[in-house]
Amino acid sequence: RGRSLTGPVTTDRRATTTPMRKAPDHWRRVDRILEGGDTVAVWLTFGATASAIQGSFEVEVCDTIEVRDDRIASITMYGDWTPMYAALQG
Repeated sequence: RGRSLTGPVTTDRRATTTPMRKAPDHWRRVDRILEGGDTVAVWLTFGATASAIQGSFEVEVCDTIEVRDDRIASITMYGDWTPMYAALQG
């Protein structure tokens, strides 16, 4: 059973502020999606390569998304962001 969610699109300000401005080419790859009831788990690889940072980085993260009344009620992101912050210190 699949469902589409609609609603306003918002931009997380953290993605456009320091330190992410140092990696404007950052990307995400969805590796796996698991749905159960009103919860969705999304495994992602997040990374960037940019001349403004010291090399590149990739981190594996997992987002859990809780859905209520066909709307996203909450998103929790789990991951070790150490490689990203280390690369963006340059």
